[in-house]
Amino acid sequence: PNLASTNVKYKLADHRYGREEMLALFTHSDEAPDQLKEHPIYSADALVPLALLPQTEEEQ
Repeated sequence: PNLASTNVKYKLADHRYGREEMLALFTHSDEAPDQLKEHPIYSADALVPLALLPQTEEEQ
């Protein structure tokens, strides 16, 4: 069968967040839970989302 012609509908999540909502949730001062701090791959340094950094002249 031709897969391109099949009309498949996927169930979307009930609670979806867009780019702006996810960026609004970011706070650099939030501290990680203690359980996460004990994990071997935990890093105390949080990276700022690239969308919040100013663009360079080359990127503009």
